[in-house]
Amino acid sequence: MNAPRGSLVLTARHGRVFRITLNRPEKRNALSLALCHELLKVFRQAEADEQVRVVVLDAAGPAFSAGMDLSEVLEPDFLRQADVHEELFTLGLRYSKPIVAAVHGAVFGGAVALVASAHLVVAAEDARFCSTEIHIGMWPYVAFRSIVAAIGERRATELAITGRVASASEAYEWGLVHRLAPAEKVLETALRLATEIASFDPVALSQGLLFVQQSRRLPAEEVGLLARQFRERAVRSSTFRSAIQAFLNKRSSDSDRKP
Repeated sequence: MNAPRGSLVLTARHGRVFRITLNRPEKRNALSLALCHELLKVFRQAEADEQVRVVVLDAAGPAFSAGMDLSEVLEPDFLRQADVHEELFTLGLRYSKPIVAAVHGAVFGGAVALVASAHLVVAAEDARFCSTEIHIGMWPYVAFRSIVAAIGERRATELAITGRVASASEAYEWGLVHRLAPAEKVLETALRLATEIASFDPVALSQGLLFVQQSRRLPAEEVGLLARQFRERAVRSSTFRSAIQAFLNKRSSDSDRKP
């Protein structure tokens, strides 16, 4: 892992996959303002790096994250830092590269939004998810948008109202989690999935994510028009045309070998 000693965020490269690790285990990876700022900085660096195709987010210690650092909430500077929470908790709604989250243990408070913002989520079978804000007289205002985008408004509202702890299997049923794995296999599973995705054309991936982002709130007719525009660009690209030609050549070659 690459980072100065005592860093709140660790990084490592696995080929074209860039791993980002929350590194505040002694505080259950509570999302302090310093950690949020550092995390955003590293995500931006990964997005700007042409060698990076996919980002994997995981965490050190027994918990993925306990959510907001309550020791900072009453500090005078806390509310002035609202922008950093908004950007972090909605990162996946704008990010141009696939984000795969590998989660385990407690995924509480704002961490639910951080995970919901990822494009793919691999969770340990013992992972637990909870919108904890109602327990301290709060609603997950900033986190809510990403959670709704992942599991729908009614389910997100139920979690916010009850503040209950949901199991990994429930999160899988809702679509918040895409893969379940034994705790000791979570990171390995996430890295393998990320490596497979990284083998695909990066322009196709980034354009696909951009289409999802731009079409999210458009009327159906406008989504259809946007889809045709994106598809036209893709069909005209040299990468696509080369891939199609290679497929046709292979099919022709396979046909010639048949008796």
